[in-house]
Amino acid sequence: QTISFLLSPAAVDLCRPEYETGDLLRFRENTQTYSTSILNIFEELICAVILSSITSHTLALRTIRTIHNPPYDLTDSKFIRDTGRETIRQALRDAHIPDKEKIAKQIELPKCSTTALQIQAGREIKEEYRVLWSSIKGISKAGLDIFSRRIQWQWLEAFSFINNRDRQAVGLLGLSHDVNELVELVWDHWNKLRRVELDDRKRRAFVTVLERAEGAELESKTDMVLAKAYKASLRTPII
Repeated sequence: QTISFLLSPAAVDLCRPEYETGDLLRFRENTQTYSTSILNIFEELICAVILSSITSHTLALRTIRTIHNPPYDLTDSKFIRDTGRETIRQALRDAHIPDKEKIAKQIELPKCSTTALQIQAGREIKEEYRVLWSSIKGISKAGLDIFSRRIQWQWLEAFSFINNRDRQAVGLLGLSHDVNELVELVWDHWNKLRRVELDDRKRRAFVTVLERAEGAELESKTDMVLAKAYKASLRTPII
């Protein structure tokens, strides 16, 4: 029942900051957000750099939303190179970032594509991460873990990834800490889960469970998720 609830639209607002839910009421319908949008691997890399560089989680999420949406749309490495640092600075000003110059420089750095990384690293995932770590200044170990968790559904070599913080978050929801058991649990539910936002992929469902479990913990709403999951199970018969 907890897995099913986490993968439902009803869980979204419990697993992201309240301010973001409020802000989205003022923006266009297809606004990209870190918590709900499906991002490409380059966009995820930029997110990891920002989350590594900005200590305030709220400010980091606002920055990600600002640079990934019009009028900036900084979602492609070539576009970022072509647009120049001044455009990046302006996007950061709009997000009210204090250390704009440092972060603008870091955003310019991820110029290697996923393909290039895989060629350099011979497609061994540990070596790919080593190349990533050495190539991009400013990305922290925590940022690399976030990147690893979020891109694993797109990057088969990275699946299945879970770190200690993920284990803690899913454990608070009464789910298994063991990655293999958790993957099996999610996939056992798959036939009951027909959610458009999952992009029709089992690996995406696994990532969504991790993301929303951690989001609920960050927002201190783990107990609320459990309560609502229980109520939902009373309304929905288990097939």
